[in-house]
Amino acid sequence: MVWQPQGLNLNVDGRRSYRRILRFLKLSAFLFLAACSTSKSKPDVLSTRTSLRVQNIEIKGVRKVDVEMLRKGLATQEDPGWRTSIEGFPLLGAPPVYYDPNVWKRDLDRIRTFYKSKGYFDIKILNEVIRKDVKNNLVSISISIKEGRPVKISNVGLEGIPEKYREKIEEKISLKKGDIFVQSEYLQSKTELFDQLRDRSYAFASVRGRVFVSPKTHTANVLLYVDPGPSAVFGEIEILGLKNIDMQRVRDVIAFKENDVFDPKKIEETRNAIYELGVFSLVKLTPIIEKKETPTEKPKEEEDEIVDDFFGDVIDTAQENADERIAIDPKVPIVINISEAKLWTVRAGAGAAMERSRQDIHLKFNWGSRNFLGGLRRLDHFNTFGYAWAPSIFETAGEAHNNGFIMNSELRFTQPRFLERKTNLEVKLALVREIDPGFSILSPSVKIGVRRKFFDHLTVDLSYNLALFILSDINQSLQTESLKLQSQNVLEYFEQRFLLDYRDQILNPTKGFSITLSFQESDDYLGYISPLIGGDFDYLKPSLDVEAYVPFFDRRIVLALRTNASTIYNINRDKRPPITQTLYGGGIGSIRAFGRRELSPYSFEGEPIPIGGLTRVGGSIEPRFRLQENFLDFGDIWFAPFFDATTVLGGSYEFEFVDDSDFVPPPISTADIFTSMIFGIGVGAWWLTPIGPLRLDFAYRLTPIQNDKRFRRCADQPKLDGTCENDNFVPVGEDEIQNLLSRFNFLLGIGHSF
Repeated sequence: MVWQPQGLNLNVDGRRSYRRILRFLKLSAFLFLAACSTSKSKPDVLSTRTSLRVQNIEIKGVRKVDVEMLRKGLATQEDPGWRTSIEGFPLLGAPPVYYDPNVWKRDLDRIRTFYKSKGYFDIKILNEVIRKDVKNNLVSISISIKEGRPVKISNVGLEGIPEKYREKIEEKISLKKGDIFVQSEYLQSKTELFDQLRDRSYAFASVRGRVFVSPKTHTANVLLYVDPGPSAVFGEIEILGLKNIDMQRVRDVIAFKENDVFDPKKIEETRNAIYELGVFSLVKLTPIIEKKETPTEKPKEEEDEIVDDFFGDVIDTAQENADERIAIDPKVPIVINISEAKLWTVRAGAGAAMERSRQDIHLKFNWGSRNFLGGLRRLDHFNTFGYAWAPSIFETAGEAHNNGFIMNSELRFTQPRFLERKTNLEVKLALVREIDPGFSILSPSVKIGVRRKFFDHLTVDLSYNLALFILSDINQSLQTESLKLQSQNVLEYFEQRFLLDYRDQILNPTKGFSITLSFQESDDYLGYISPLIGGDFDYLKPSLDVEAYVPFFDRRIVLALRTNASTIYNINRDKRPPITQTLYGGGIGSIRAFGRRELSPYSFEGEPIPIGGLTRVGGSIEPRFRLQENFLDFGDIWFAPFFDATTVLGGSYEFEFVDDSDFVPPPISTADIFTSMIFGIGVGAWWLTPIGPLRLDFAYRLTPIQNDKRFRRCADQPKLDGTCENDNFVPVGEDEIQNLLSRFNFLLGIGHSF
């Protein structure tokens, strides 16, 4: 169907054309009259702004409230000074601030209102001094405040709460007798009461309140009245907005049905479940709650009471509208509004990653189908192609230097409702080519697994993984008898992964925590079918990763914490785990003062090449500060100092499975972990963008490593387990490992460092 604009067509139908002309003339006349009627605007209010810049605002006597919050709420602010000379410069520049007497007068009222909202009704502004420097076009403002005694809550009366829930509901109310009366806490208590009732099926509940303030006694009597209404049930469920997706697929994930007891948690659970289908860009569930209100009369005030509607609504009496509320239909219909996402997506982009020990440039091309062959099946193809240098684009000498083409191509198929409603089947086929110091690797792999979500926040993944590793450009230092690094090997393992995620978001968390626990069991599983196929390694690899985010000051500051621990146990085979699966430290997700994979045991002979360890433990502390909101209308600017601590050791934690092995280092203890920890500090800054945080970090290593055996080359032939007999190391100045590792590092890329 093609839309074309319609004009006046006198040749087709004279009467119809006449009507169109008449309507057009009427519309034109209406618009003309409307324009004339609005042309006489009210005269502009005479501005009282002066040419004086506000040099300083001094507020004396502030003791009981947050002075910075008080200052921020004023319309009059201090002039930014030298920053006005670069007003158009992003982030640093700022416009000048001029003194306006009328605006400042209203600011004095704002100060009084602010104090009253915090419970200080006796607030007085004792004196005000305005010093004008006409010669320099400056003005300084100084006021003194007497805060007075705070108004404290003498009583909190709660009426109308159902007796069977009274004790539990009263415990949840934050407003307590003896506390200073704060407006925000009073309003919060009303919201808490309403939420508590709605969570117990009282969808039609209403909460009204009134605060009686006595200036003589500095007390506040708070009265909250609850009208719970009838206990509600879910009514008819209506789904709107579907075009290509089968409605039954949506109904299958709805967590409630008609006539079930009303529960807001079920509504949120349903919303999340519909989103997780992966084919909708917007999901909104609206309970249709209609209740008839009856106007009430305002109660009379007593002489010694100050009642301000700013602090509360008029209380309804218990019987005032009881008859009407008894007749309310307890059914709550639910309307689900849905917008379908594009079923086919194509995305392309470019990027770069820079660390001291590795740099790359790359292109990305991804495509996917959200409803592949129907049934909400998904097919996604993720592709990254680029070029990498390891350890550095600026280094061209040395046998360990490596550079070349990199790629990561992954085809992922997802089958929802596998065996049961909440379980998804996932199949991944991947082809990876990677560049590392000392070798290049080409690895085709397959992963077959199932994923299920429990209790909204717990996700469980069970999978079987098979990978072929083809190594090339192998440095001679990795081909010794002790390392036994082969040019080709097979790895297969089962993995169980448990993720408990209470973070508020994934890309830039500001609140909550996550705990990830995983186990890998590698063995020759296909070898039970035929001795010609199957994995070349036997090991057990448990890992734990914990993140936590604590917000402060309305999330302008976020304390980010992370700790992780992993170890590998060889089982019944005298052979090191593959160099691609051993544990490394340094770079993103670890101690940032080291480059990628630099914190590691090194090759026993020849050039210093990281080979990985069998135990890794680390953690980070990072207080994050938001410097500017919505910079250039694109995203927030953040800054963070950080402290990192990590260790990587060659042995397994506490015990080993392989006996009498010459190449396996002895087990390590908890004491070994703490005494071998390496510390680093640094600063980072990032700009939140739609594709993730664009971040730059600079880090410095605090711990000296000149006497650390892990980073010293043995002067004699080392043992097969990598230890040096009698600690006979080469001099520090001649040690290639010492020369390789710097105390500084920088990281540039998209995404958080943890």
